[in-house]
Amino acid sequence: MHKKSFGRAALSLFLALFMMMGGLTAFGAETPLAPTVTLRVEGVTETYFYDTVAQVGGTEFTVLNALKAALDGAAVPYTDAGGYISSIADEAAGAFGGWDGWVYYVNGQEAAVGMADHVLQNGDSVLVCYADPYGDPPTLMPQVAVAAVGQNYVFTFTAQVSVFAEDGTMSLSTVPVVDAGATLGGLPDTTDAKGQVTVPRNALTGASASVQIEKKASDGKPLVVRFASDFSIKLPAATPTFSDISAGAWYREYVQELVELGAIAGYGDGTFRPTREVTRAEFIKILACTVEGFDPADIAFKSHFNDVTAGHWHAPYIVWAVDQGILEKGGSFSPDVNLKRQDMALIAYTFASKALGKTLASTHAAPAFVDEADIANSCREAVYFLQKAGVIEGVQSAEGFAFVPEGNSMRSEISKVIIKLIYLD
Repeated sequence: MHKKSFGRAALSLFLALFMMMGGLTAFGAETPLAPTVTLRVEGVTETYFYDTVAQVGGTEFTVLNALKAALDGAAVPYTDAGGYISSIADEAAGAFGGWDGWVYYVNGQEAAVGMADHVLQNGDSVLVCYADPYGDPPTLMPQVAVAAVGQNYVFTFTAQVSVFAEDGTMSLSTVPVVDAGATLGGLPDTTDAKGQVTVPRNALTGASASVQIEKKASDGKPLVVRFASDFSIKLPAATPTFSDISAGAWYREYVQELVELGAIAGYGDGTFRPTREVTRAEFIKILACTVEGFDPADIAFKSHFNDVTAGHWHAPYIVWAVDQGILEKGGSFSPDVNLKRQDMALIAYTFASKALGKTLASTHAAPAFVDEADIANSCREAVYFLQKAGVIEGVQSAEGFAFVPEGNSMRSEISKVIIKLIYLD
């Protein structure tokens, strides 16, 4: 045989044998790896499995098949009730006398089909847990968020529950997870009526904190699904310090909290410039940026004022304020003019009512300001509502407290007013 013919025949035979052995699909391409998911099986008091699971050759990669393969491999007994796992270990459905049993979530979402019908995709995260999501009370699937507030971290635990209207339609409502045992960075605590736990910032070190939560009914039924054992949450970055704000400045705490909300910032030279005066447009932007979920990109321009056009940087914030009922449209807004203290009071008071949905309580004594006659009639009620709520105090003078309605508002002053309004009960 010619050398070339012999070489080609040998190469063909080698490739054929190699293909039969599953080494290559074509010209060096590797055989695709089996799809893999992360699976966690949470019982009432114990985690039965937490690891990755790969598709078993020849079987459909459903939640049921992945679960059975994992439990078989871990030697955890279970009962397959015809496409539904009715018990794992010694925890059987209906143990608490209701519709409690083994349910599953894929990527945090409850599925609309049974375990045998949900086909998994590579990289999915699957949670199988003993729960009663439609009980009274239901088992909650918690979520957690953390915010830096002053010298503390505030962790907020919430969950979504199904709400059924009289016509049978269902909607989701977000509720706080209250009276639950929470462990944050190894520190045990209990969530309050708002689903919150406050931890001093200096008690947690590092860029993230481990988080765990647990709650059961008096009969032992789980009311909250625990987080994974390695679950952690990123902590907000520390608030920058400003070279022109001393540790004892009366406005320091308010500035820090407003910065942490992302509503205001310092300057490139490391200063905050607390005495710098604020324009009308700047104030509206700062207010808007304190509202959760606000995004200027979502605001469609509307011609509410003759001196605010679509090209202005402040246009979406001013449009938002009109849409919220904080500003009355028409005429000129004068966005670049410094904000008078009486106008600040009126806008802040309306913001609290319209955007925050708050009714200001009259808990503080409100003696008349010595310059009350100088306050515009349109602003006087707002000024005194803010005073009686403890949001403003005025400026000390020889004759008593003055409001100085025509004075310009400073960055330090508006920081206090906004934070006071946000955190008023």
